[in-house]
Amino acid sequence: PGGFYVGPPELFLWERLLSSARRTTDPSEADYFFVPALGQLAKWNEGMVFEGGKDMKKMAGTWGYWATVVHYIRNTWPFWDASNGADHLFVTM
Repeated sequence: PGGFYVGPPELFLWERLLSSARRTTDPSEADYFFVPALGQLAKWNEGMVFEGGKDMKKMAGTWGYWATVVHYIRNTWPFWDASNGADHLFVTM
């Protein structure tokens, strides 16, 4: 009550990915990028308005949450723009 829920499926997936022998910390070797943004958190934020950065308009709720996540990724790491995000995995449960 009063918080958001991270369910067993999300935790199981994260643990499996983090312990995988195929995991790499070198982005140039990666086939894909797992984005640890919680779909449950997007649902929990349904009533919120995200201000975004200087080049983002205000967006509400779920769309605002995901837009903010992508905006952060694009402005923090160069790998999104190499494939326009096609090799980035988002998991929502």
